[in-house]
Amino acid sequence: MPDANPQDTQSPSGSPLVLGPQFMRVYANVVKFGVSLNDMTIFFGETFLVGPRETVTEERVSVTISLPQAKVLAGYLVVNLLNHELFNESIIRPQKGSFGAQFADLDTKLPVDQLITQMCQIVHAERETTKQ
Repeated sequence: MPDANPQDTQSPSGSPLVLGPQFMRVYANVVKFGVSLNDMTIFFGETFLVGPRETVTEERVSVTISLPQAKVLAGYLVVNLLNHELFNESIIRPQKGSFGAQFADLDTKLPVDQLITQMCQIVHAERETTKQ
């Protein structure tokens, strides 16, 4: 399936979106997050196998957005993943070990909505524990 072309889309105001002179398309199989009081930075990179048992992760680009934008982005990601799983077989099956220790015991074979619910339950339980 070809990649969506941003030039073929429109902004919420209806004006066409065009690629800027510094636009770049990047593949990533690794994502990290950094959060400050006012914003979130998302780092995208790619991990390579460089030896029989050695990998290197090359960070390629980061994007910083406001926390309200991050919250809306999270909603868009969930809606798009749910829509995909509604019309296709569930493909959201991260491998064990692809999450941090906090989520190490997740059932990664769950559909995305159930996986996210499980992740939210873990975070809420941790929040309650730290309040005590």
